[in-house]
Amino acid sequence: VKADARPEFNNNSGDYPLIRVKNITQGETEYQTSTTADVGDTLRFHLWIHNNVDNSTAENVRIRAALAGDYAVSQIVSAYLSADNADSIDGSTTVNLSAAGRLEYQSGTTLVYSDVYGSGYVWPNDNIVANGINLGSVEGCWPYVVQISFEAKVKARPQEEENPHLVIDKQVSYGEERDNGRWYDAISKDSKIFGPGEYFYYHIIVENTGNVTLEHVTLEDRLPPYLFWVGGAGEYENGSNLVEADLGNIAAGDRMIIEYQVRVKEVLPVGDRTQENVVIVGSDNY
Repeated sequence: VKADARPEFNNNSGDYPLIRVKNITQGETEYQTSTTADVGDTLRFHLWIHNNVDNSTAENVRIRAALAGDYAVSQIVSAYLSADNADSIDGSTTVNLSAAGRLEYQSGTTLVYSDVYGSGYVWPNDNIVANGINLGSVEGCWPYVVQISFEAKVKARPQEEENPHLVIDKQVSYGEERDNGRWYDAISKDSKIFGPGEYFYYHIIVENTGNVTLEHVTLEDRLPPYLFWVGGAGEYENGSNLVEADLGNIAAGDRMIIEYQVRVKEVLPVGDRTQENVVIVGSDNY
């Protein structure tokens, strides 16, 4: 064997994979390349570092583990091993969860076993899942194998706080403007003055911008004095000049458009005949 031989990691037939896992909550005693877990279970991961080349020394050996940060039912945990004078290697293990969750490293659980560090040296920081830890020099041959273990716990996805929210927008149009899809928040007298008996249209956009279903959504539009409902969505009560509609449930992110036709009364007062109109939309949970 050459005295200046280049170190190589974990390529002996007797080597374990770079990273393995076992579910200690469920009583697993042997490390495997994958496991299953429930929310609340604690897992222990095992890292295997073996310089296979006798009479060589791997310098500035660094090892790091990476936990997936997202909530999912399948969690892949990766490990990365490098040295200044050796080729880097990596590996991964999979934890399949019964429900969406993520793995959270348990502080203070990193243990190192080797001739240098002894039997179960508690690593003084949690860098194994951050920037990694530096093991210094690792000589070649079986007596100098370094084994590292650490724990992670399965955390449930936090329940999202219910935030019902409803947005409405009422618009108006008429004639060819409506036919061409042009709707307005208001129509000024410089654009159009409606005479007795003329028709125009309201439409109301109702959108659920919250994160829960809005239940039993209702609409109430009390028309101004010189307008009355003639057709379209909703039900009309002539005495109160009230248009009402039951929109049912609206799922988060969905929107509805309610449209109806109104007509100007035949007898109008002299002077300012501006008709302002307010619509109210509500639900059982907003």
